[in-house]
Amino acid sequence: MNSKCKSLGMKVFMIVVLFAVCGQAVFTDKSIEEAKNYLQKQVRQDSFICVDKNEQSILNAEVLKADINFHLGGGSSSGIMRAWFLKSNNHLKKFNTEDDLICSAEFLKAINSKFRLKTDKDEDAFCNLLSTINDRLTRGRVFKEKKNKVCFVIDEFFDDVTYYEVSIKKSGKIKGIKTIKKEMELPENTKRYTLNYSEQNTTDPKDAKLMHKALEKDMPELSFELVEIKIAKLKNPKLYNARFTVTYKDEYGSSSSITEFALLKNKNKYEIIESTDNLFENKNVKRAVIANYSIQTENKAKEFERMLDSIEPADSFNKKHFKKGDVWCFVRNESFGDLTGFLVTVDSKGKIINIEKSDKIDDAGIAEAESTAKNLPLDFEFALVKPSSTEVTVKAGEKIPVEISFNADAVRAEGAYILTIVDGFQEGMLVDSNMQSPFTDKIPTYYLASKYGNLDYMINEYGKGVHIVEYVLVVAGEPFETIKIKVTIK
Repeated sequence: MNSKCKSLGMKVFMIVVLFAVCGQAVFTDKSIEEAKNYLQKQVRQDSFICVDKNEQSILNAEVLKADINFHLGGGSSSGIMRAWFLKSNNHLKKFNTEDDLICSAEFLKAINSKFRLKTDKDEDAFCNLLSTINDRLTRGRVFKEKKNKVCFVIDEFFDDVTYYEVSIKKSGKIKGIKTIKKEMELPENTKRYTLNYSEQNTTDPKDAKLMHKALEKDMPELSFELVEIKIAKLKNPKLYNARFTVTYKDEYGSSSSITEFALLKNKNKYEIIESTDNLFENKNVKRAVIANYSIQTENKAKEFERMLDSIEPADSFNKKHFKKGDVWCFVRNESFGDLTGFLVTVDSKGKIINIEKSDKIDDAGIAEAESTAKNLPLDFEFALVKPSSTEVTVKAGEKIPVEISFNADAVRAEGAYILTIVDGFQEGMLVDSNMQSPFTDKIPTYYLASKYGNLDYMINEYGKGVHIVEYVLVVAGEPFETIKIKVTIK
């Protein structure tokens, strides 16, 4: 080959490499942006009615509360901001704290002109009203200062007492409310009323929208940072170390609140893992590692150790691994003389059966790991493939394809079966001694419109609104795993 051909070949090679590198960078940036978009959607407003004017006779107004939360899943969330609103004559007035609202002129004006704070019954009713607005009033304690002041205890810490001081006229009519905090002992004649807690209803969507508009003006700065945890053999699922930062600014400067977590992307579905202390507690992470790794030899053990380094880096001074019986021990640290790390139980062929974190790697811990692995329940790997999200919005008349993958061997071995439940009613059952994965179905939206002639569906043309479709894996006659799909028909 002459020098011109060599030069041309080298240029072509360099261009190909450059395109490959740039393409990888674009793909990585795109996947991180998609993950950030998912996380941004988990920042949501939760709005509740604290006081309904139709369910009590003291206040001629409604008290609403709005929380902006970052939802971490499993009912857990990280609070961003909160505000209270007084709704009177279809007008919403915003307050930054519950104390601001209760002590406001607007709240005082909204109190029923016929209400009097004179008897124990009146104190009980007013104490319960305050406790629905301020959840720190948990003990229902009330005392009097002179004849014209009734005090409702908010909280107490040793001799520091915080309370609402309610000033009243001789008639018992309330003329003012203020918050007092002082060092004192509660009087001996302090009364204690039983507080009646009830579930708070969500606000009207129109009110929620107005509340959100008011909150937007004071919204702090939100940011997400994502770093992919690169694991050699794991292409799916993808793991990210994530950080959520909320920055609050005022005339005095700024402050930040940081929430750290992990994000899992399994095919097209995301899952937030709140605690990063032990990612193997997440069944999807454990399944993926077990499926892609095995430990038959010392080289395979080193490969597994490198995978652990990606997920949970360790000081090389303490790091080591060894095998005892059917358990590979991966030491990551030493604490007060105890070895800590991971115990990985394998079968005779090196296939991984279980992975668990251990605070004490010794003979007793290894024996327990072997025993645990032998008694592990079967992993049915019951997982939604289609649709890609558990929340689907469709038009009336559309069909929604459903695909669920599972461990067919485990399902057949246990004689398990799949139930289909629509809005609480059982609508189907798949029982098959030769059941194969995946399970497929189609949800016809017109079917959701006529369930048992239910009035709610008859009112909503073609079942418009929200419906819940559940696929339940039943083992030994008991529900074992459930996939729930929320279907909104427009």
